[in-house]
Amino acid sequence: MKTPQFIKNDNVVLHLLMLILAAAAVWGLTCGLWSLSGLTEGYYISVAKEMLANGKSDFRSQSQTLGQQPPLVFWLFALALKFAGAVSSLAPRLGSVFFACVTLICTYYCGRRLISPKAGFYSAFILATCPVFMTAAAKVAPNMVFAALITISITAIITRKPHERAGIVRAVVIWLSLILAFLSMGLMAPIMIILFIVLFLLVQGKQLANEVKALRLVIGILAGVVI
Repeated sequence: MKTPQFIKNDNVVLHLLMLILAAAAVWGLTCGLWSLSGLTEGYYISVAKEMLANGKSDFRSQSQTLGQQPPLVFWLFALALKFAGAVSSLAPRLGSVFFACVTLICTYYCGRRLISPKAGFYSAFILATCPVFMTAAAKVAPNMVFAALITISITAIITRKPHERAGIVRAVVIWLSLILAFLSMGLMAPIMIILFIVLFLLVQGKQLANEVKALRLVIGILAGVVI
């Protein structure tokens, strides 16, 4: 099968525009057409609604304090409902759609930077058309928030030049994204990043001590303590 010319062309604006417009058409224009359903969407919306009613940043559901759960997604969904002015399926799902688009952009950038524009476009397109991803992209759940934040962190790690130490801005992006991912789904975030870094080191044949120094781990620790 012959590759279309627009994919071969090194036109990052066109590629991103096509991916985002396609995602917006599939998810953004349709995510408000069906009502909230299932235990997952009902759970997150009910907690977010009670947060707004209580006027507090902590979250309660059916008189049970959920202080052990990561708070970020509850805050995001509560913010979406506040802007919407009422409980609706559209506003909170648009948040998930936004983070799905961020994941696609990062995937495109990784493929483009590491291999070629063609690889970047096809990688993002394949991800967007995966059934699990398509379903999660328009659902009130923490999945897309977590996926986007983890992907941002990984993108910042692997798109450095070989043997390059991460600059301050890149290091902040790496560790801040990881911390926010932790606030969205708990310990799964650091576990995934640690496994990824170990695999990355094995594939690249790099030394752990050198990579820890290159990624400015101290900035990550300080940011984690502050947050």
